[in-house]
Amino acid sequence: MRKLSFFACLAASLFAAPSIARAAAGPTTRPNIILFITDDQRWDALGAAGNAAIHTPAMDRLAKTGVYYRQATIHVPQCSPSRATLLTGLAPHQSGWFSNQAQQTGRIDAEKFKKFPMLPAILRDQAGYRTVLVGKWHLEADPWDCGFTDVRTWLPGGGGPYLDAGLAHGNSRKHPVQKGFTNQIFGDDAVAFLASPQATEKPFFLWIALTAPHMPIQPNPPDIEKLYAGKSKQELLPPGFPKDHDAGDWQHYYEACTMADRQLGNVLDALNQHDFMLNTLIVFLGDNGFMMGGRDMPQFKRNKTFMGKVFPYDDLWRVPLLLASPHLRGHGPRDAPVNSLDLPPTILRAAGVPVPPT
Repeated sequence: MRKLSFFACLAASLFAAPSIARAAAGPTTRPNIILFITDDQRWDALGAAGNAAIHTPAMDRLAKTGVYYRQATIHVPQCSPSRATLLTGLAPHQSGWFSNQAQQTGRIDAEKFKKFPMLPAILRDQAGYRTVLVGKWHLEADPWDCGFTDVRTWLPGGGGPYLDAGLAHGNSRKHPVQKGFTNQIFGDDAVAFLASPQATEKPFFLWIALTAPHMPIQPNPPDIEKLYAGKSKQELLPPGFPKDHDAGDWQHYYEACTMADRQLGNVLDALNQHDFMLNTLIVFLGDNGFMMGGRDMPQFKRNKTFMGKVFPYDDLWRVPLLLASPHLRGHGPRDAPVNSLDLPPTILRAAGVPVPPT
């Protein structure tokens, strides 16, 4: 049996599950839970990290009113295994999902993977949750085989265009082109669920996974583009970023982060509008970071790998992690060494559900 993590123990002191249940109205007796995931967002790509060059008002609001883990890390700095960890609560060597490349070469046994206890399946089967998926998936196993009762607009693969992307709907991997900004479509669909009668029938677990700020990081709406137009790389560098390195495209990267922030803000507004906020736990997490040229790695300049991920540096392991709920005791920044591996058991405890030994 895995020992309880520091984060899980800390969460037990932060959450008051019985009081959450008492605060519920109508048929909902457990907290609603939203897991909001951004894609390739660095730890310093939000204003709350001391970055005055970026516009992230919704993230900054959560960091102020909730708990902001400034030293949070993920387990593998790649999209697919990071999501597998969030689903299973298992390290990659336990789940077998250790890299994007392993999936591409057929090393992943999707049938074996589906047999692991999954966070949404446990919430569905043991606590009666409606488990809802919106956005990027990037796993070989189908989401409806991993515990999701409602699969809405989703992206089966690892990435795609920011405009007019091929998106799937429901229990199908067919992905016809859908007109509009991809991340806006995801955000709007999450908001549409919150406005639907289904959102009030039972407690819900809503997994929202954007593609921002994953490449191609553009185009973004004109009003967001104007926020960073005409600014030099030097003006946009986060605090502490080396000024003598070949920095990445901060202008469009920040645009994509702001686009993600806009979707978060719309979801928060919908929670308030439909009276969910008093009984909802919000978890905001980056799936991994991004190099942006922060390390001087001339041997990788030819293929621009030093701008991406997969390396064992803080640029990639550290991510934004924000928790918000009226039932959190205390708020503001924390420097506890928490990890994405700790989130599944923490979420189950907040829902009042026993954590499986595996």
